[in-house]
Amino acid sequence: MPKTVAGYHFAKLWEGQAVINYGFPIPIHKGTRLTVNASMIEPCRFGLHASTTALDALQYPQGPMVSRVRLSGRIIPHGSPVDKYAASVRLHLTEPVDATNTLIAFAEWCAQLATYHAFDDARAAWDARAAWAARAAW
Repeated sequence: MPKTVAGYHFAKLWEGQAVINYGFPIPIHKGTRLTVNASMIEPCRFGLHASTTALDALQYPQGPMVSRVRLSGRIIPHGSPVDKYAASVRLHLTEPVDATNTLIAFAEWCAQLATYHAFDDARAAWDARAAWAARAAW
């Protein structure tokens, strides 16, 4: 198991600042170090989470505020393939940034890509039917 894992964490935006919510909002900034009981770490249930890629972190966002983090202490991987880690210590390496506009642009891009693929599939089916009809007409 690695001694540290660098990753991304998405936090909630509350009253103009990035916060995590463990029963009450805790503001996070560059340099914020959070610690929990190492014996209780269990991915998806308890611990300080992060993903090594921003795309993986988007599966588990609390909100639009993203920051780079480093996990340490007791670290447990989750998923097959691994898409996140739970740890006993998380250090925020960067000031959280509001990624709302980037997330909207990414969602629009994904929708356009899906539409293009659906159109290509429909056009291919149409071309196949047209070719069949042309052969049948001969």
